[in-house]
Amino acid sequence: MAKENIDSEQREKNSQSSILVVEDDADIRSVISHALGVIGYNIREAEDGRVAMAECEKALPDLILTDIKMPHVDGREFVKWFRANYSEPFVPILLLTALTDIDSKVEGLELGADDYLTKPFHHRELRARIQALLRIKHLTNLLTARTKELQSAQAILVAQERKLVAAQMAGAAAHNLGQPVTTILLHCRLLEKSLGEIKDGDDSVTSVVHSIQKECSVIKEILDHLSDVNPDNTESYIDGERILSLDPKNSS
Repeated sequence: MAKENIDSEQREKNSQSSILVVEDDADIRSVISHALGVIGYNIREAEDGRVAMAECEKALPDLILTDIKMPHVDGREFVKWFRANYSEPFVPILLLTALTDIDSKVEGLELGADDYLTKPFHHRELRARIQALLRIKHLTNLLTARTKELQSAQAILVAQERKLVAAQMAGAAAHNLGQPVTTILLHCRLLEKSLGEIKDGDDSVTSVVHSIQKECSVIKEILDHLSDVNPDNTESYIDGERILSLDPKNSS
């Protein structure tokens, strides 16, 4: 066999990736495993899609290399099963096929494979395809991680914005409504006192005054509570809409 033109740094990098080789022909499987193993990749083998499923359930590989035509569970069924069960982390799938018709290749790609290689193939091309797919995997995983970081940061910013808006609302409401409510309560007390001094005072008027006092007291309690309101504490409104809960009893 020709001398492998690969430096120790690349071999070390390859050793960090595991490849699952799924091929029912033992000779072909052995040749592929050797060609990839000598340049550092960690190789796992499966003789058909059914065994490959069991291998994936034990531990996900970094890349899958699979034949299409196999007994029990063929490559198409395996690819479909894998994509349905494992969305993260991204694992690229390279199809190996002796089929030359474009429909079979397209079907494999539509089921979830990422690339294909037609038998017979040169080892250099196989290795190049694998390196390219592993680069894509690395970039995809980086993008996924960054996206999650951005989503987390966005959630924090939204929560902070909600707190800021709630605080601004509380300050505005307490400032603009607190004084008028206090004034109304004061006048109610004066009116109640005046009615008490009138021997023939109207009980119905007194009752109204008490009702006004009660409702104003509720408003004042809400205003006092606004400074501690939880922006995440909401209650049902019209048509299922959620609004900020200002009821002190619903404070969480």
